Amino acid sequence: MFFAVVEKVYIFLQGLEEERILQGYRAHPAKKVVIIRNSQVFDYNRKVEEVINGLISGIKDKLKYVVSEMEEVYVNFFDFTEAFKGIYEVLKRERERGNEVIVNITGGTRLVASAALVASFLTGSKPIYVSADEYTRMEVIAKKAGRVYEIPVIPLGKRSKIGIKILRTLYKDLNGFSPSLEELARALGEDVPLDKRANRAKYAKILAKVGYHVKLLNDQGLVETWYESRRQCVKLTASGLFIASSPDVFPLPGEENLRKRGKKTGKKTRVVKPLALAPEPV
Repeated sequence: MFFAVVEKVYIFLQGLEEERILQGYRAHPAKKVVIIRNSQVFDYNRKVEEVINGLISGIKDKLKYVVSEMEEVYVNFFDFTEAFKGIYEVLKRERERGNEVIVNITGGTRLVASAALVASFLTGSKPIYVSADEYTRMEVIAKKAGRVYEIPVIPLGKRSKIGIKILRTLYKDLNGFSPSLEELARALGEDVPLDKRANRAKYAKILAKVGYHVKLLNDQGLVETWYESRRQCVKLTASGLFIASSPDVFPLPGEENLRKRGKKTGKKTRVVKPLALAPEPV
């Protein structure tokens, strides 16, 4: 049996930062680095570009012995659509190669950082932000890097009813973790036979259904799965926790209409209440 080797790609936006870029790399070391550069240079910021070029050279020198490949991609830092398209193509390409992609949105303009964030969501890449613990001149440039924040990836698009139900069940009833598909199925209300040997077909059918939807959630980055003693464990990711704990933002299919009907008629309508904030999964 052969297993595909997943490579990690670290992507960052050019800017007036060095330490926070390096701090992000230390948290997510990768063999390949992609630098998103600004294709538009105006007369008023040529001196700034010279400083940035010097910083980029410094970052390259510090990473050249640990990185096997470096690539520079130029996009317009002042045009959201153009920046998004350029960054999206890079992220999509690396994701299609099966690589794990980390996007540090600390640098760049706010506009290009926003474009990189949306592109990350759409491609299933992992955006991060590195705070500053100490600033230098004018409280603009970080002298010392701080915490690396991982931003939950929110898949844009429709989610199945059972998919959201699994996320909510993990969050509300299982504290974010299930040691097996069997326990998850029971928490979902499935009639799982206590003696699987007595009703092997029914047992297999229920677990196959739950396993299928867990796989879809795993592909979206909403849960993590692994095996322990031949049992498939399921754990909420930060993204899955975000969705499961935000029922007003991510309602089950049909809940939106249910709420609307209740408001219009004034009648009492059964609506799923927002879930209480549970502790993060261990």
